[in-house]
Amino acid sequence: MLGVARALAIKPDLLLLDEPIAGMNPMEIENTIEAIKRTSQLGVTNNIGEQNNMKILEICNRVVVINFGQKIVEGSHRK
Repeated sequence: MLGVARALAIKPDLLLLDEPIAGMNPMEIENTIEAIKRTSQLGVTNNIGEQNNMKILEICNRVVVINFGQKIVEGSHRK
């Protein structure tokens, strides 16, 4: 989260996150998901690489699934 806070300090248009919830316990995951949602509400576009696909679906509008370098699914996720 410190790295995300530092990145947000320069008011970016795009934030690239690589496995932002890897190795976290469930409470940390929920807090991080909420923080990422808030960045989106501030108008920041998030590009997230993550293996925990079910949690990431909570915050993504568009998803691309890649398996061994091949795109296998792409689409929009509506809540």
